Amino acid sequence: AQLLEQLRVRADGVVRFQLVYTAEAHASDEWPVGSHIAQRQPRSTHERVSVARRRLAELGVNWPGTLVDTGREAFQEAFACWSLRWYFLDGHTVTHIAQPSGGAYDVTQIELWINLQLERATNA
Repeated sequence: AQLLEQLRVRADGVVRFQLVYTAEAHASDEWPVGSHIAQRQPRSTHERVSVARRRLAELGVNWPGTLVDTGREAFQEAFACWSLRWYFLDGHTVTHIAQPSGGAYDVTQIELWINLQLERATNA
Protein backbone atom coordinates (compact mmCIF):
# COMPACT_ATOMS: atom_id res chain seq x y z
CA ALA A 1 0.00 0.00 0.00
CA GLN A 2 2.90 2.37 0.71
CA LEU A 3 4.32 1.97 -2.80
CA LEU A 4 0.91 2.63 -4.33
CA GLU A 5 0.53 5.76 -2.22
CA GLN A 6 3.98 6.92 -3.36
CA LEU A 7 3.02 6.32 -6.99
CA ARG A 8 -0.25 8.21 -6.51
CA VAL A 9 1.53 11.22 -5.03
CA ARG A 10 4.24 11.16 -7.72
CA ALA A 11 1.70 11.03 -10.54
CA ASP A 12 -0.71 13.56 -9.04
CA GLY A 13 -2.09 15.84 -11.72
CA VAL A 14 -1.35 13.34 -14.49
CA VAL A 15 -2.86 10.07 -13.26
CA ARG A 16 -5.98 9.80 -11.16
CA PHE A 17 -6.27 6.85 -8.78
CA GLN A 18 -9.85 5.80 -8.17
CA LEU A 19 -10.66 3.09 -5.65
CA VAL A 20 -14.02 1.35 -5.73
CA TYR A 21 -14.84 -0.82 -2.72
CA THR A 22 -17.22 -3.55 -3.85
CA ALA A 23 -17.30 -6.20 -1.11
CA GLU A 24 -15.21 -8.23 1.29
CA ALA A 25 -13.31 -10.86 -0.68
CA HIS A 26 -13.06 -13.28 2.23
CA ALA A 27 -15.92 -12.30 4.50
CA SER A 28 -16.25 -14.42 7.62
CA ASP A 29 -19.85 -15.33 6.75
CA GLU A 30 -19.22 -16.22 3.07
CA TRP A 31 -15.70 -17.36 2.23
CA PRO A 32 -13.56 -17.38 5.38
CA VAL A 33 -9.82 -17.94 4.98
CA GLY A 34 -8.83 -18.07 8.62
CA SER A 35 -9.35 -16.12 11.78
CA HIS A 36 -7.36 -13.03 10.72
CA ILE A 37 -10.35 -11.68 8.77
CA ALA A 38 -13.30 -11.26 11.10
CA GLN A 39 -15.43 -9.05 8.87
CA ARG A 40 -18.80 -10.30 7.73
CA GLN A 41 -20.09 -9.19 4.34
CA PRO A 42 -21.64 -5.70 4.60
CA ARG A 43 -25.41 -5.85 3.99
CA SER A 44 -26.10 -2.19 3.24
CA THR A 45 -24.44 0.73 1.52
CA HIS A 46 -23.94 2.34 4.95
CA GLU A 47 -22.09 -0.77 6.19
CA ARG A 48 -19.99 -0.89 3.00
CA VAL A 49 -18.94 2.73 3.49
CA SER A 50 -17.98 2.02 7.10
CA VAL A 51 -15.96 -1.08 6.20
CA ALA A 52 -14.29 0.67 3.25
CA ARG A 53 -13.16 3.54 5.50
CA ARG A 54 -11.79 1.08 8.06
CA ARG A 55 -9.92 -0.93 5.39
CA LEU A 56 -8.36 2.23 3.95
CA ALA A 57 -7.23 3.31 7.41
CA GLU A 58 -5.75 -0.15 8.06
CA LEU A 59 -3.77 0.11 4.81
CA GLY A 60 -2.69 3.69 5.47
CA VAL A 61 -4.21 4.76 2.16
CA ASN A 62 -5.75 8.21 1.78
CA TRP A 63 -7.19 8.29 -1.72
CA PRO A 64 -9.64 11.12 -2.23
CA GLY A 65 -12.96 10.24 -3.79
CA THR A 66 -13.08 6.55 -2.91
CA LEU A 67 -16.30 5.06 -4.23
CA VAL A 68 -18.42 2.30 -2.69
CA ASP A 69 -20.51 -0.04 -4.84
CA THR A 70 -24.10 -0.41 -3.75
CA GLY A 71 -25.56 -3.64 -2.45
CA ARG A 72 -26.77 -4.31 -6.00
CA GLU A 73 -23.11 -4.73 -7.03
CA ALA A 74 -23.54 -2.87 -10.32
CA PHE A 75 -19.84 -2.02 -10.59
CA GLN A 76 -18.79 -5.62 -9.95
CA GLU A 77 -21.23 -6.90 -12.56
CA ALA A 78 -20.15 -4.33 -15.16
CA PHE A 79 -16.37 -4.72 -14.65
CA ALA A 80 -15.93 -8.28 -13.29
CA CYS A 81 -13.52 -6.99 -10.69
CA TRP A 82 -13.90 -9.69 -8.03
CA SER A 83 -12.02 -9.59 -5.81
CA LEU A 84 -9.37 -7.12 -6.90
CA ARG A 85 -8.60 -5.69 -10.30
CA TRP A 86 -6.54 -2.79 -11.64
CA TYR A 87 -7.91 -0.97 -14.68
CA PHE A 88 -5.88 1.60 -16.60
CA LEU A 89 -7.85 4.17 -18.53
CA ASP A 90 -6.93 6.88 -20.96
CA GLY A 91 -9.86 9.26 -20.84
CA HIS A 92 -12.90 6.98 -20.93
CA THR A 93 -11.13 4.07 -22.64
CA VAL A 94 -9.77 1.06 -20.77
CA THR A 95 -6.26 0.61 -22.17
CA HIS A 96 -5.01 -2.16 -19.89
CA ILE A 97 -6.27 -4.52 -17.20
CA ALA A 98 -3.59 -5.77 -14.83
CA GLN A 99 -3.72 -9.51 -14.27
CA PRO A 100 -2.84 -11.17 -10.97
CA SER A 101 -0.25 -13.90 -10.88
CA GLY A 102 -0.09 -16.39 -8.02
CA GLY A 103 -2.92 -14.58 -6.24
CA ALA A 104 -1.11 -11.23 -6.20
CA TYR A 105 -0.30 -8.28 -8.42
CA ASP A 106 3.13 -7.27 -9.58
CA VAL A 107 3.06 -3.57 -8.75
CA THR A 108 5.63 -2.95 -11.48
CA GLN A 109 2.75 -3.30 -14.02
CA ILE A 110 1.16 -0.30 -12.38
CA GLU A 111 4.43 1.59 -12.07
CA LEU A 112 5.31 1.03 -15.76
CA TRP A 113 1.93 2.35 -16.89
CA ILE A 114 2.25 5.40 -14.63
CA ASN A 115 5.77 6.08 -15.90
CA LEU A 116 4.46 5.97 -19.48
CA GLN A 117 1.73 8.49 -18.61
CA LEU A 118 4.23 10.79 -16.90
CA GLU A 119 6.54 10.59 -19.92
CA ARG A 120 3.65 11.40 -22.28
CA ALA A 121 2.67 14.38 -20.13
CA THR A 122 6.25 15.67 -20.09
CA ASN A 123 6.55 15.38 -23.88
CA ALA A 124 3.16 16.92 -24.61
